Amino acid sequence: MNKKLPVVLSAFVLLSALSVSCAYAAPACPDNRGVIVTDATETDYVDPDQMILTVSIETQAKNAKEAMDKNTEKASAVVKALKAKVNENEVSTSNISVYPVYNYKNKVNSLEYYRAQNEITVKTNKINIGGELISAALANGANRVTGINFALKDKSPYCSASMQKSIETAKAKADLIAKTLGIQIAGVKRVTSNCSSNNYSAYNGVRMLKASAASMDAAGEASSVEVPVEIKKIPMTSTTSIEFFVK
Repeated sequence: MNKKLPVVLSAFVLLSALSVSCAYAAPACPDNRGVIVTDATETDYVDPDQMILTVSIETQAKNAKEAMDKNTEKASAVVKALKAKVNENEVSTSNISVYPVYNYKNKVNSLEYYRAQNEITVKTNKINIGGELISAALANGANRVTGINFALKDKSPYCSASMQKSIETAKAKADLIAKTLGIQIAGVKRVTSNCSSNNYSAYNGVRMLKASAASMDAAGEASSVEVPVEIKKIPMTSTTSIEFFVK
């Protein structure tokens, strides 16, 4: 009988230690309190403050050097025309390539010509001159509008405002549930909150081709018609999920 006493005492000491541990380190112990879980999504629509326009100059010739020389000449004219409308540091070359184009016929690949391509990107805060820039680029040698997007240079303040709204909405939902059930909120167990936004494109692929075609006259020369560009607000969406303890 006496031999078993130390074992019993040891078990008592371990249980006591566990109780003390849970008392002073509650997160390490199971919490069986009831919870209310609420979710909220809020979307704000913000005016963009940046436009990103990319145009392409494509030329072709029988050899690579000739194709690139022709392309360089046209690209220089496009860059000059664009820089005349925005700050010089807002215009940059985003991609240059030259490659052979083959024609596969009768199970034989024959070299047709070389194609040179130069992409010019404008990133500017002058968001209202998109159509003017496209027309200028097409008039000076560009033959494709690769894309025109609108964005925010700094999303953080808008994200913060949107997240605050979704957190407040989630809290209001929990207050309503607690009041209806006759219980009280006793703290927060867990919170997850995030914010997201997407730049938007003013044109899809089909509309870009139509925009390019609309700026050409019957002879294939660039006209002075300004391409219309629609500017929309950017959606800023935040989602919050909160688990509240109740008593």
